[in-house]
Amino acid sequence: MITTVPTINVGARFKSPRTAYDKMHDNTMEMDVANVFRMLSAYFMVAATITPPTAFININIFSINYVFNHTLNYLNDRNEPC
Repeated sequence: MITTVPTINVGARFKSPRTAYDKMHDNTMEMDVANVFRMLSAYFMVAATITPPTAFININIFSINYVFNHTLNYLNDRNEPC
């Protein structure tokens, strides 16, 4: 028994060509996403400058105390007035 098979639709195998509008729309979306990340980056830099993380503050206080105490010890060992 012989059966007929439907023919393949040639147009269904290929993607439709992208229009200029599609390309422009993709570029616009990419720029909008990039702007969001740029604005977030700027926000985080300003926020970290205004209120630095507590670990950073503690490290700086420790460093200042360390230098100050060792300077005083050095001066006291040399028997020089401050």
